[in-house]
Amino acid sequence: MADLVVVCLPVAGPAIAPCGVVNGVPMAPGVVERPAVTPEHIAALSAWSGPVDWGQAAQFLAFSLSTVVGVWFAAWAVGVVVDLVKRA
Repeated sequence: MADLVVVCLPVAGPAIAPCGVVNGVPMAPGVVERPAVTPEHIAALSAWSGPVDWGQAAQFLAFSLSTVVGVWFAAWAVGVVVDLVKRA
């Protein structure tokens, strides 16, 4: 089983390049047949990546979220100080 996918392919000779020019080669859309993702592919990828450690994933999420919120509060505080200096 395969899927048809539209990709940008190099074209020979002078042509209109709707996909742009890459390294001096004009590119145009073309249809390519690609293999579909099957349950065997998914099983192989799952075996390769290993099990997910949800505790560690939660720690990464908490760290990322707290970093974003901390930077937001720092920017807010700088804005307050700049506003006080402008009004002084």
